[in-house]
Amino acid sequence: MRLNTENTTCRNCQTEMPEDSLYCPKCSQKNTDGRIPILSFVLDLLENIFSLDSKLLKTSWGLFIPGKLTNEFFQGKHKSFATPSRLFLASALLFFAMLSVQVQQIIQDEDITGDVFGMNEKSRSKEVQLAEINKAREELGNSMIDNAIRATLDSAEIKIKQSDVDTNLVDISLWSGNYKFIAADIMNLTADSMIQKYQIKGFVDQMVFKQAYKLTKEPKSLIYKLIGNLTWMMLLVIPSMALIFKLLYIRRKKYYVEHLVFLFHIHAFFLFVGVVFLIYKQIEPGPMLEYETLGLISVFYLYALIALKSVYEQGWIKTFFKSILVLFFYFIVLFFCMIIISVVSFILF
Repeated sequence: MRLNTENTTCRNCQTEMPEDSLYCPKCSQKNTDGRIPILSFVLDLLENIFSLDSKLLKTSWGLFIPGKLTNEFFQGKHKSFATPSRLFLASALLFFAMLSVQVQQIIQDEDITGDVFGMNEKSRSKEVQLAEINKAREELGNSMIDNAIRATLDSAEIKIKQSDVDTNLVDISLWSGNYKFIAADIMNLTADSMIQKYQIKGFVDQMVFKQAYKLTKEPKSLIYKLIGNLTWMMLLVIPSMALIFKLLYIRRKKYYVEHLVFLFHIHAFFLFVGVVFLIYKQIEPGPMLEYETLGLISVFYLYALIALKSVYEQGWIKTFFKSILVLFFYFIVLFFCMIIISVVSFILF
């Protein structure tokens, strides 16, 4: 920005400024004429980036020492490190963005079907059925059994040709009742047309049918939506686990927010390690191997165990048994939160 020392009023907060002042004494904005040269804009941008990187770098190194960031946060060192919530959100957004890219690379060429109606064997048209009968007839010989089978096929062919409707019916159970749909209708009609033709009543039934119908057409969309909502799932898991920590460590007389900060730091580390692992899988693509899975689980558990010991300052034996309880409750909370997010993703995708 161009400095304008002749200006006596701050353009931001309208405060009177001393003569030849370079900065506003109230809001600290530079005394300028309001115009921004490109060089000044770029320099300010670089300054902000490197300032942010410095704090994030220091915070990231602190993550590798279990419990360090949580202990120092409650010793009053708030400005030295990135806040726990921002650290977690930054790690979560980076991890799930990379996960989304990797999943997209895996499934982009896959033929994924959302066969929620069980139609794979029921959506055959009359032409397909007739073609299958002709193929079976060509494979028969001239024995007595083959002639009997040929007669049966002829009879089936006549019935299919004389049928005016597709007799392949699909049974679907919705919230308020069961419905029988013609398979060909599901393939050829829109969801709204199906609702009108089969008189599906009720908001819930109509909504569930529309989303199930959409899943048959765009199964990959639900996968992307689910991955996009995993950050929200973690934001359900962490406060829920903080309540459990409050009960498990009730004698430590810690505030709820202390457990919350601890869990933000723990999950930020897990997600950071996850980012590193996803980068490794980009370099060395392939299915996840057993030793890789065991290695990640071991790193996560040992880190959590040491962090529990550091922050809650209990003996190793007591910490070990409480870590088992934490693990048990964590999987329960994770299971229910996953169900909630899956239902929400299904409704909104």
